[in-house]
Amino acid sequence: MNLQFFKTITDIRFSMLKIAVTGSIASGKTTLINQFKKYPRFDADSVVSKLYKTKTIKKKLFKRFNTSNKKTIAKKAFSNKTDLIFLQKLFWPSAIKELKLFLSKNKDKTTISEIPLLFESNTEKLFDLIILISCSKPIQLKRLQKKGFSQKDSLNRINSQRSLKTHAPKADILINNSRSISSLKMKAKKIIDSLSVI
Repeated sequence: MNLQFFKTITDIRFSMLKIAVTGSIASGKTTLINQFKKYPRFDADSVVSKLYKTKTIKKKLFKRFNTSNKKTIAKKAFSNKTDLIFLQKLFWPSAIKELKLFLSKNKDKTTISEIPLLFESNTEKLFDLIILISCSKPIQLKRLQKKGFSQKDSLNRINSQRSLKTHAPKADILINNSRSISSLKMKAKKIIDSLSVI
């Protein structure tokens, strides 16, 4: 089934779990997190999208890229490591602040958070359980191109991320999502059913 538990959920003695979902681009993080319907959810990408619209951020982006258009900036950043690091330093502090606020507001509830750059932002310590989702590179490429990205842009996005081999040992659950959506939903159900026994 390509679902590996390294820490059995029933061994975690918490009544209210803080769960993080992370993984490579186009691996199915959002599809997975959307299966956890009864839990409060945090989406780091949505927070970043909102930040793009603020005057302070727009000003800094325009100064750096001569534009504040998200798609144009992303295209430049994913092909230039220096630009990518600039964006991370610009957005991470505010995004992490929003994450901590969300966790604080829901401290008495089990929550699930989608954090694409969980380990890179050093926020893994905020969570009790980490789910790492991945898929094969050809599948990533196919999914990104289906979303309208060119092959070059897709490869730039894929290659901008660290190998998951460096992150896998830090995760509690590994999911390979190289198959169908129905297969992923079955894996999500298995995790959700495990949560219900706590």
